[in-house]
Amino acid sequence: MDEKLQAAETALPGGEMDARTRNLVGRIAAARATLALTRYQPDTMLAQSRRALEYLDPKSLATRPTRIGRWATRISSTASAPGPAGIYDAIAICQTTGDIFTTILATLGLGNVQEAENQLHAAAETYQRVLQIAGEQPLQIVNEAHLGLARILYEWNDLAAAEQHGQQALVLARQYDRVIDRFILCELFLARLKLAAGDVDGAAALLAQVAQSARQKNFVYRIPDVVAVQCRCCCRQGRPEAVAEAAQVARAHRLPLGQARVCLAQVTRRRAGRAGALAAAGGARDWDDERLKLLVLQALAHQAAGAVEQARRVLVRPWR
Repeated sequence: MDEKLQAAETALPGGEMDARTRNLVGRIAAARATLALTRYQPDTMLAQSRRALEYLDPKSLATRPTRIGRWATRISSTASAPGPAGIYDAIAICQTTGDIFTTILATLGLGNVQEAENQLHAAAETYQRVLQIAGEQPLQIVNEAHLGLARILYEWNDLAAAEQHGQQALVLARQYDRVIDRFILCELFLARLKLAAGDVDGAAALLAQVAQSARQKNFVYRIPDVVAVQCRCCCRQGRPEAVAEAAQVARAHRLPLGQARVCLAQVTRRRAGRAGALAAAGGARDWDDERLKLLVLQALAHQAAGAVEQARRVLVRPWR
């Protein structure tokens, strides 16, 4: 697709653009916006949507890619960092078009924001709403709702339900696995589930498969995500050589959580202190959720080293 769009742009006449040429530029931009949207590249999607709105003939504004562009531009203008208020507005706009696809996208955006803000019950309801809107239609984009529900159920320790939604997400994501990378995130989630269930060998095998798929299909930008889960898997294996490998990977890819898990796996008081330094670093980057995980790991490291009172203070301190 990228090559075809590039060829179309190259074939456009040079010099001052007439109305027909401008409309062609707009259509190419709309196609690029849609492609970026399927790849979950919001910056590119917004830029190309604005370009489409600038160049397209007004008579072409009813096309779906441009409605997506309208929605994306509306979100960017109503909320500098898209929050629920701006996205509720966008959902209302999408519903007036009668386009199920764009309504689903906007509703998914709301669920993503709610989940990121740890409003898990609200996010779960929003993801369920996406499934209701889609009905029986096997839309690939709906995998995001299933995966969102799977993540939330995982946090609630309902692993069976989490796996069910994770598997449903994977089935939908596999429809376009040659051009869209979401199947990788689904399989990474399922690997984390295996770890939670104690199936370390199964998780390791699945991660090796995912890493191979990412390279074969040229989704190499997903390798850091794969590596983060592999680091966790190595720590769970517990063998000195596996923990050493995890330490090397965590340093090379700058993974604070990975480094904290290595600290815990190595189980010394000195390492527990290092986990605390990592927790502070996580907080300095405004990663609230990451900072909480790091603090829990720090407390576990203190507990493993026999410093139970220090572990208790670590857990109590952030909430005072």
